[in-house]
Amino acid sequence: MPASKPAPTMTATAETEWISLQQAAERMQCAVKTIRRRISDGTIRGVRFGPRLVRVDAASLNKAPRELQYVDPMDR
Repeated sequence: MPASKPAPTMTATAETEWISLQQAAERMQCAVKTIRRRISDGTIRGVRFGPRLVRVDAASLNKAPRELQYVDPMDR
């Protein structure tokens, strides 16, 4: 009989910091709805920890591009 392979285990070299949607929105200075959109489009990493609980990988916030609104002074 062939030897069975052990189930893969997660061995994290660095602990992942999971923060709430509200905390992520405060760090990014945007709305919670924007954080949800960024999770949906894959810009930042979010994980569901149950039927309702969603957490955001804090490190992914640093990697996310920040959109800047440009307002032309001549349009005022």
